[in-house]
Amino acid sequence: MDNDGTMDTKEFKFKMDKIERYFSIGTFIIFFLSFAGKNSEYWTILLFILTALILAYYFKWYKKKPSYLIIEDEQITIHPPLFFKPQQIKKHEIKQIKVLDKKIKIDFGFEGINKSVYVHSNLLEENDWKQLTLILKQFEPMS
Repeated sequence: MDNDGTMDTKEFKFKMDKIERYFSIGTFIIFFLSFAGKNSEYWTILLFILTALILAYYFKWYKKKPSYLIIEDEQITIHPPLFFKPQQIKKHEIKQIKVLDKKIKIDFGFEGINKSVYVHSNLLEENDWKQLTLILKQFEPMS
């Protein structure tokens, strides 16, 4: 925080290494199953579908990979993984923040509409996760 009460923009980047590793291993297994005798044509079709999804992931999302969460002075922007629309939450709209074991649930509302959004720990570095929980707890309104 600065002396005048404003906060610097804080960005938390995606950590997709583990997910990409498991997806790569799965694709590798399907590749070998496409050579194996029974039902190999189905495995080949699945391999082509996975290849198309991987290319879409790379060209549509990975190249412009936004930050997972951006905390600014007056709003929080959450970019859900892959192709979902970013969620922008004004800080005064936050009603409750629940820190669970593997995710943070942010309850917010505006114009009588209540919504929830989740921030998942497996998409962030461990140090970022700890820092984020402390920062978000500051924005929870006092009961």
